[in-house]
Amino acid sequence: MGIDILSPRQANLLEMLMNPDNLKKSVTDICVMAEISRKTYYNDFKDPIFLKALEKARENLLSSAVLPVIHKMKEAALGKSFNDRKLLLEMAGAHTPKLSLDGKFDHTIIFKSKEDVENV
Repeated sequence: MGIDILSPRQANLLEMLMNPDNLKKSVTDICVMAEISRKTYYNDFKDPIFLKALEKARENLLSSAVLPVIHKMKEAALGKSFNDRKLLLEMAGAHTPKLSLDGKFDHTIIFKSKEDVENV
């Protein structure tokens, strides 16, 4: 299977779309900045190679933004209150709060494996 390569024009459009400063800009504004027509913009969104690159770029942007936050939350939660640790366990999928019929939460924590405990 060959390597999927964006054209320079598509790479430029992708850069415009991934720039957080352009998040609330209109399609027309993005097109002007990328020096393309609206027709070209919409045609690129039909191109599976461009869509794959856009999805990968969004994943990378999200990972780079979210992981440091999660690490800081983990650092803050260790040694702090029960609620901070419970939040980390919920994020790891090791704890799901359950509401009983009497309106009280069941805070039972069930670990799936020893690795779950070590990875929290």
